[in-house]
Amino acid sequence: MLDIDLSILAADPMRFLEYDHEIEEEHADVPHTVFIVKRGRFLASQLARPRMFNTDAAHERFERRARAQIEGLLASPRYRSYRFFKWLPC
Repeated sequence: MLDIDLSILAADPMRFLEYDHEIEEEHADVPHTVFIVKRGRFLASQLARPRMFNTDAAHERFERRARAQIEGLLASPRYRSYRFFKWLPC
């Protein structure tokens, strides 16, 4: 992914949450629990990377906030299904 694609992960908190819901709306045909598990896996994979952003400028500008927001989202009640079912093959 490109830095510009990932920059939404460092948007202001309300926009970040709004975006997360918009992504789910785009995948309305996917059951909620399956969506949350798969989206949670994607977000966790971003956290597992040594650097989420490739360029130094984006890394310095966005990295800390993006990581904090992803960590908070994965710990939130919305992502409870991910925490319980992330091991399932779906």
